[in-house]
Amino acid sequence: MKISTLFFLLSVFWVNLGAAENSPAAAPTPPVKEKSLEEIAAQRWTEMNTERIAASADGKPVTLSEIRQQITPFLKEIRTKTGNDNDFNKAIDDLADEILNQIADRQLVIADFRNNMGKIPASYVDADIEDTVRRDFGGDRNRFVAALRTQGLTPLSYRKQIEDRITFEYMIGQIRRSAINVGPGSILEYFNKHQAEFTHKEVINFRQITINQ
Repeated sequence: MKISTLFFLLSVFWVNLGAAENSPAAAPTPPVKEKSLEEIAAQRWTEMNTERIAASADGKPVTLSEIRQQITPFLKEIRTKTGNDNDFNKAIDDLADEILNQIADRQLVIADFRNNMGKIPASYVDADIEDTVRRDFGGDRNRFVAALRTQGLTPLSYRKQIEDRITFEYMIGQIRRSAINVGPGSILEYFNKHQAEFTHKEVINFRQITINQ
């Protein structure tokens, strides 16, 4: 599910910035604190694409801002490791494609949990957030909220992220435990004892991942 067109503007922006860096120095001007390449690219990318939807998974939108947030920390590393702009653009495109798949798969897993099991208890989410406030901010909730704002998050949106993470980790844990504990013999034995559970009318279960061009 390639989304090259979604990152064309970002790639061009980086090329222009690289060309500007290699041009002859201009006449001295009063010192001004310049933003890093990552900051400029991230700001421009945010202005152009913050709320655009790149895809949807099981009816849940995947926005370009979600993809950008996960790509931004790797921009400098990718620039260092790639020899030219074409390689850089391809690396960005490949990473964006991988992240989109990961987000979509994650949303499908979370949706499956909520459809079949409900929601993670609120106390689990509360405990996780309190642990973060205590560990990373010395128990200062004001500092915690301020840090969220710098990331474009609110306490409510952050709470949603934590709930989704706990849900996903629980489901992955269940899958791993099942893979370890269930062998071919156990599967056959269970099937022989519960054949009625595997006999039912035909139904269609539909899961969809849609990519917006």
